[in-house]
Amino acid sequence: MKTESERLKDFMLNNFDFDGLKKAGFYRKEIKRKDYQTQADRICSRLGLTNIYQYNPPEIIDSTMGNVATAIFSSSVNEKGEYVKGDCGLISTTQSHFECPHCTCINEVNPNKNDKQKCKGCKRTLSVYVDMIGNAHVFEYQTKF
Repeated sequence: MKTESERLKDFMLNNFDFDGLKKAGFYRKEIKRKDYQTQADRICSRLGLTNIYQYNPPEIIDSTMGNVATAIFSSSVNEKGEYVKGDCGLISTTQSHFECPHCTCINEVNPNKNDKQKCKGCKRTLSVYVDMIGNAHVFEYQTKF
């Protein structure tokens, strides 16, 4: 049977990207990689959780309409002993990869490149845009119409 510190370590490693959160400034500089309790305390204070195990990570589902994340927050009891009903959310994100229509290699959508980028395989210039529901559309770039 795992100790509480082992359980906390596993939970933190499975649910939170230490490097990403540190780089984004979520974790202060003095928070160390293996200080799981301090990381958990910071997350709880910022997300309004009474304990880290209330965190329910979103489930990412790839669909034909881009990426969809669902987050289901379990019902719980707050510090006052009151029942708090769970909730659910749906987040649609943009498609992050696309297949080149010429060489069929996989490329990443670069949101900083307006609508034009080069295929990493065949080096053709492609026109890439992401529609309102998150799907990437790819065509060979045309300078004349």
